[in-house]
Amino acid sequence: MKKLITAGDVQKAAAAGKKELVVDKDTIVTPAARDSARELGVGFVENLSAASGAPPMAPSPAPPAPAAALPAAGGAVALVPAAAAVTTAAGQPGGVIEQVCRQLGGGLDAALVARVVQEVLVQLGLGGANSGPRIERDPSGIRLVHGQTVALAPFDTGRPGDKVALADLLPVKESPRLAAGFMTMENTAFDWELNYDEYDYIIEGTLQITINGRIYTGQAGDVFYIPRGSKITFGCPDRVKFFYVTYPANWQEISS
Repeated sequence: MKKLITAGDVQKAAAAGKKELVVDKDTIVTPAARDSARELGVGFVENLSAASGAPPMAPSPAPPAPAAALPAAGGAVALVPAAAAVTTAAGQPGGVIEQVCRQLGGGLDAALVARVVQEVLVQLGLGGANSGPRIERDPSGIRLVHGQTVALAPFDTGRPGDKVALADLLPVKESPRLAAGFMTMENTAFDWELNYDEYDYIIEGTLQITINGRIYTGQAGDVFYIPRGSKITFGCPDRVKFFYVTYPANWQEISS
């Protein structure tokens, strides 16, 4: 039976003070696990008694998008199109995964391989809207969110036709005091009352804030500070993307 080592396993080992993890020829180490191991100073030690003279494990090559890498017999790498179904609606491995396992032989567990593929797709930012962004988590509480993997969702301004989307980077349980995320707007203007303090850093485009009839226009590199209690109009004459930080973190609950 194959054994899977994920990034979560590496993080748990590091939190427990372990500097080495034992692997053998039946161990599958995911790409995310290797990344976490390098960052946390955890090494992989081969169990020679179980390896039967096999050469030491080498880092898996980075899979080229849009394909995901699957461990193959003899240390080769098989590529599976990212669009292939990883699991069925019932949560079982999809047909493509089962076919690959049969071709590779060696008694590969299709469910195990499906988990590996899913993690690779998430790391590539191809894991679907429900997979969330790629986040590297340190036991200390530090988080690294890979911005290019953040998928924005439509935001209801109350006005049909408004093109607004946003996404928080971390759940409140991981960032209980501050909320932060990305927001985009296209040819839109809508009224909003803030029950929180907010900073908006403009990444690209033009953001206009109107308050009491006065219009302030910010461009890429500019930063707005908007205090709690402000009644404003968010506006964008073209397209804008900005990074926001709010305090407190549960502003969505406060605003409802």
